Amino acid sequence: MKLNDILARLPIWFESGDCYYITGEPGGGKTTTFERAPEVIKKATNKHLGLVIFSGGNLTLGDTVGFGIPKHEHDSEGHDRSIMVFTHPFLWKTNRSSIDPGGKYLDQYPDGGIIVIDDVDKADVDIKKILGEMAHSGRCGPHQLPPKWVVWMTGNTAEHRSGSTKELDHLINRRCQIKVTSDKASWVQWAEENNVSAATITFASQNPQIVWPDKMPEKQGPYCTPRSLVKADRYVQLLKRRGLPTDDANAVTEIAGRVGQAAAAQMIAFIRLEGENPTYQEVVANPTTAKISEKMDAQMLICYVLAHEVNGKDAESVIKYVNRLPKELAAIFARAAIKRNSDLAMVPAFNRWAMNNAGLMNNINRS
Repeated sequence: MKLNDILARLPIWFESGDCYYITGEPGGGKTTTFERAPEVIKKATNKHLGLVIFSGGNLTLGDTVGFGIPKHEHDSEGHDRSIMVFTHPFLWKTNRSSIDPGGKYLDQYPDGGIIVIDDVDKADVDIKKILGEMAHSGRCGPHQLPPKWVVWMTGNTAEHRSGSTKELDHLINRRCQIKVTSDKASWVQWAEENNVSAATITFASQNPQIVWPDKMPEKQGPYCTPRSLVKADRYVQLLKRRGLPTDDANAVTEIAGRVGQAAAAQMIAFIRLEGENPTYQEVVANPTTAKISEKMDAQMLICYVLAHEVNGKDAESVIKYVNRLPKELAAIFARAAIKRNSDLAMVPAFNRWAMNNAGLMNNINRS
């Protein structure tokens, strides 16, 4: 399944009460998709859910079931006795989510919530046995999950060389396992909504074979995934804010340390494309004469840049410029702009453009 398909299915997944385990290549967006579950489910059902996310590969026995503390007491016959009681594990308190500040105990959520065990494939075998029972019955060692809490999981497989341990048949039999399909469209939509730069979105759109490769690199070392690409993008944006070069030898080395040498070279090439396009201010001031690069990559880049900057006041000028570009690029601009700010759809200039490009708008609505 694609990530956008999974995102749309989250409300029904939660309602089923089953454990879902999504697998795929490292850094592909699995955890990020589950992080959005409380927000998505609230929109569909108005339920306010808690969220807990932790890494399965780092769990110890005490982390999973809590720590034993001796308790001394007198029985009914006056004998002194000792019994072991267990603290709640750390996972009994929620994380922050997009709709909840977190920091509360599981039983403080009347609507329940979701426990996401990230990288469960890397957990020790003994820990997997406990997690399997928690996913199946809600029993976590000596503890019982409150009502309406479900357990979901993410992981990789042995082919990803990510430290996966032995899978257990009883755990496999207690969950619904779904393989995530590499999906450029889902990532681009997420990137447009999460302040990834126009150059990086264009790079990923034009180089899916680099960002979503068919197999792992033969040699170990930094390599490009959606996750490492976004980390590189955040760093480039930091360099720009500090007024530092983004394409000198030091920057190239630092980017390559995140995505690998080949991907870094391609990414730098897209960063340099920005110099071939007019600025936003130049487009607004001279929409009919501002420069249009002959390179398709640069044209796509300017569409994302304009979509990121456009506002209602400048919309008419920006659309005049966009109309000078190929129609398919105009669709990219419109989709990205409206995704960023849905109010733009009500601006007269956008309305007129939509009427003249009804077919393109249908494509936007289906994407």
